[in-house]
Amino acid sequence: GAKERNLQLAFRVLIDSTDNSQQAIPKWVFDKGLPVDSYTTVSNLETGEALQVKEGKCDDPVFLENFEKFLKAFGERFDTDSSVAYIDAQGMGNWGEVNNICASDKETAVRTIMDLYRKYFKHVLLGFQIYSEAGSDYGISEGFVMRRDGLGSPVWYGEDQKQGIVNEFLNGNVLYGESCYHGLEHSAGDGGRWSQTNNIVGWSTQQILKYLMDDALYSRANTLDFRMYSDAVCWI
Repeated sequence: GAKERNLQLAFRVLIDSTDNSQQAIPKWVFDKGLPVDSYTTVSNLETGEALQVKEGKCDDPVFLENFEKFLKAFGERFDTDSSVAYIDAQGMGNWGEVNNICASDKETAVRTIMDLYRKYFKHVLLGFQIYSEAGSDYGISEGFVMRRDGLGSPVWYGEDQKQGIVNEFLNGNVLYGESCYHGLEHSAGDGGRWSQTNNIVGWSTQQILKYLMDDALYSRANTLDFRMYSDAVCWI
């Protein structure tokens, strides 16, 4: 479908089940000996049923062995495919945003997985989540492309982060941005979820969209993607 529409692909492989509709780490990895570290509740998309799924540490040797096999096959399929714009070289923690990482040593775990992506992807741009829990300095020093989720939120994307990203842009890096999950069609009144004080009833839809676009332009974002269908509808 993407190729028919002359669209490029961008990938993020989630290894944390937070707000997912299924278990992120496949069952067979646990069957091979990955210890269960904790459980997460997810909601089945078709039935709405709440399910308890397993989480495992992403620096466990069993996980890393099998994740590397996956990345090798993933790279063989997509590394030289011109239809791929970029790939997140992390995917760890809540929503793949590298927060609340399930690992014994978070910094080492993030660096290990980033190195695995680089091993199997030689031709595709690889991104890292800047200003996250771990791996941010490593991403900058090793030449990974900047990724920042939450543009358009005065709460989660502050002025200091904007200026830091601009400075990295001036040093030759580029930013792939994500629109904050505003949930515009589901908010109280016409307000949107964000205001300067993080109240539910805040700005008008027009104010929210302008703030988001200003964030993207000021940050020199190369792309700005939308994860919620309802937000994209509001833009159109």
